Amino acid sequence: MKTKEIIDSIKNAGYRVKITHSRFFGQKLLRNADIQVLVKAMKIMGDPKKNYGGMINNRGGLTNVEISNKELGTISAKAECSIHDVFNYSKASRLALYRCLNKIDDKELESVKGKIKRESLFYTIQIMDKKWKDVEKYIFELGREHALKRAKQIGTETGKEYRVVESFE
Repeated sequence: MKTKEIIDSIKNAGYRVKITHSRFFGQKLLRNADIQVLVKAMKIMGDPKKNYGGMINNRGGLTNVEISNKELGTISAKAECSIHDVFNYSKASRLALYRCLNKIDDKELESVKGKIKRESLFYTIQIMDKKWKDVEKYIFELGREHALKRAKQIGTETGKEYRVVESFE
């Protein structure tokens, strides 16, 4: 389910949606709106390398979602991307929206939550090989027990420590 479809469904149910993305600019986590202002200033000042001093990092970030209406007030949730991973606006938005929707008890939004869950949530089997390494993924509907059974089999075959984690694609 695309982010725009999720937002449209939430708005059609009578809610307001606000999404704020933040990225690393140097060592600081700044809202994208603030980074755009800084980039414009650097262009005006004539950044000779046209790379903004190497300040913009495509790794790590934070997305905050707020859903509100008069009866509910404001509900918020966030999705944080590790500094080791490439930031993905769409994935972060969908995850934060899903987390926010899980805090709202509205029958009209149940189908949206279910669709996001079916399309985006997975059980990932990982083994310890100096660090945790993804081995296999299973769709959420197969269930955690199925993934745990397979993980145990992989652990026995490899002789390595294993775990099953929920992941969001």
